[in-house]
Amino acid sequence: MPKEQFNSLVERLKFHKNRFKDVKIVGHIDLYNTDCPGRNFPILQAIDAAEKQPEKPHWAKSANDELMVAGILSSDHTASLDKPATEGMVLVLVNKIRKAGNQL
Repeated sequence: MPKEQFNSLVERLKFHKNRFKDVKIVGHIDLYNTDCPGRNFPILQAIDAAEKQPEKPHWAKSANDELMVAGILSSDHTASLDKPATEGMVLVLVNKIRKAGNQL
């Protein structure tokens, strides 16, 4: 298997592992007797690599943390950084920024 394909598989496994945190990733052989995917497909090594590699922090985590320290955000939104913001959330955030700017 080419290195690029293996790395892509590891990234896909990490994605699913992060999305479904309580699910154990297994190969076909772990579920029933089969030759699939075969000895040329390194599924066990890919699972091991996906589990060992540290999760990268979300690209917006540092902004979340800095806004919390500045008092603009009142709670940690790290777990929901990929969820869309409602219009109400945006209005409250912009208003907090406006008020903070007036205090400078």
